[in-house]
Amino acid sequence: MLVMLIHVDAPSVVPGILLRRKNRFVVEIVLEHDEREILAHLNNTGRLEQYLVAGKKVHVYSLSKPRKTTHRLFSVEEDSDSRKSAIVDTSYQMKIFEHLIARKYLPHFASYRIERRNVKIGHSLLDYLLVSEKKVKKHLYLEIKSAVYRRDGFAMYPDCPSPRGHKHVRELISLARHKIRTAILFIAALPNVRAFRPFKEADPKMASLLQEARQVGVELMALSFHHDPSKNAIVIEDFVLPVVLD
Repeated sequence: MLVMLIHVDAPSVVPGILLRRKNRFVVEIVLEHDEREILAHLNNTGRLEQYLVAGKKVHVYSLSKPRKTTHRLFSVEEDSDSRKSAIVDTSYQMKIFEHLIARKYLPHFASYRIERRNVKIGHSLLDYLLVSEKKVKKHLYLEIKSAVYRRDGFAMYPDCPSPRGHKHVRELISLARHKIRTAILFIAALPNVRAFRPFKEADPKMASLLQEARQVGVELMALSFHHDPSKNAIVIEDFVLPVVLD
């Protein structure tokens, strides 16, 4: 169900066709308008095997300070609908989250604002420290995870083993055991999903840690949206996407 269509200073994207993933951080693309081959930066460390397929239509934007790459990969179109693209740019996923929380669109965080980013906890950097705007200040440590994998109507994370993700969840579990409010927000940046579920087959340890996290009080949340290239807009599908662990 369409909840909202928003413009979040969307980058000026241009279409292209994916040729191949050159390495973990670089993809080769041919631009549609001039058939020029370019190298685009990929800032998503997942395998993305459903999307980084030769021949897929993609959308990229120019980098203000190009180095080895001149563009960044923003989204990859769904095969069945050219108006729906999965957003693989994780930095932009975070930007959308920040836009939504600042405008009080997210029910879980209605009374919170962002106090700090990249918060050092133990041996990890967590994404955000939020603070309530009520008379009594309350803090919330929040980690965001990108869930750009689809199976049976579920958005899933991770699509490969994630030792770094394990560390983040363990830090949140430790905080929760000390009665500090903590949460993980899974961003399902792809269309037409009905819930989030951990990808147990790809990372059984993560699935186990998420079970433990929920048991000790870490809040598990999910949000779904996608890119509509025809309007260059972000379509919010569900502010409170269900989280299923079993």
